[in-house]
Amino acid sequence: MLKDTIKKKIEDHAEYTFPQECCGLLVNVSGKQIYHPCTNIAAGHEEQDFVLDPMNYAEAEDLGEIMGVVHSHPNAS
Repeated sequence: MLKDTIKKKIEDHAEYTFPQECCGLLVNVSGKQIYHPCTNIAAGHEEQDFVLDPMNYAEAEDLGEIMGVVHSHPNAS
């Protein structure tokens, strides 16, 4: 289950990137879950697709164990 602080970071990221789809990773860093925001590099289709920047993924791997992928659904219910 996601902590409220993680949910808030994801929501803030989604609001910041709107109308583009946001994406990020949930990472276990020494037993603590963090949200690692990533850049969406889905060139020309950022409002409906997401492609995680591989450099962001590598950064997250260096921090700890990747536990999940997060992305938004702009303009969806």
